[in-house]
Amino acid sequence: MRLYKKAAAVLLAAAMAVSMMTACGGGAGGGSGVVPGVTYHSNAALVAGVDADSIKSVMPIKVADSRYAAFIKNVASNPTIYEKVSAADVVNGQLTNERDIEQAQTEKFMSIKAVQNGKTVTDILAEKATNGVYTYTFVDASNRKAAVRFFEESHSTETPDVPGTSETPSVQGTISSAQVTVANKPYYAEIIQSSGTKKVMCYEADKPVPTYEFTTYSNGYGMAAVYKTICFGTDNGVIESRLSGYTVYTATPEGDSKTKGKLKNEETGDTYDVTLGKGDKGYTVEQNGQPTDEIDWLIDAMIKEFTKS
Repeated sequence: MRLYKKAAAVLLAAAMAVSMMTACGGGAGGGSGVVPGVTYHSNAALVAGVDADSIKSVMPIKVADSRYAAFIKNVASNPTIYEKVSAADVVNGQLTNERDIEQAQTEKFMSIKAVQNGKTVTDILAEKATNGVYTYTFVDASNRKAAVRFFEESHSTETPDVPGTSETPSVQGTISSAQVTVANKPYYAEIIQSSGTKKVMCYEADKPVPTYEFTTYSNGYGMAAVYKTICFGTDNGVIESRLSGYTVYTATPEGDSKTKGKLKNEETGDTYDVTLGKGDKGYTVEQNGQPTDEIDWLIDAMIKEFTKS
């Protein structure tokens, strides 16, 4: 069913894009001193980069001595984490496209929300599944709420990494330690350079998680991020609250059909056969072989949502 296929592709692509952006931050910096259940806060303001000419005492370091590498390993071995990040693109030394990101992850779910100029620009909930992932889209219409999940199969033949089994995390490029200032405040920094990309991670004193991440790409553009909140061992109740009040439906295409599929209400077990491109409404819905308008509100809302994408 084209609606289902498009929804899954759009949501998965968005999830991957935002996840890569925040994972670079989440996996950037910190040390082995991270304590599960302890929430690390920062009130630092988002800025475009380190102060001009402030990078001093640059010295190459080994992966084993890197806070950046240690944090990557910590993330890999702790599947449950909560983060709040303020981030922006950097163009000609100026911040642009500023957004506030909230990310929560458990062994089963990952949630990402991004707000820009008071508007939610990304709203992703993904659920791990055998041989793939379910991505959710949230529908609020006609005073009813539904969370519709779409399965996207993984065709990767690679053996997945097993969290916590690597002796040393995979860090590409070279790592150097340095002393820098950001907004006139001193920070310990680690500079990671790889394939034309330069990443500067900034830490407050002995704090085991980063405060700032500044990335400069080979084309001169960059990204800046400040980590407002990081906590291991909890998702801060985000996943449960995301689904609270919503009825979960599972959308399944009929084989390779682009116009037919099923919607299953996971609460009641009711299953509906949906066919697009037929009938006066542009679709038909049947339950047990009989026409029904019980979920027309949901089909209308889904069509409206995905035709915008």
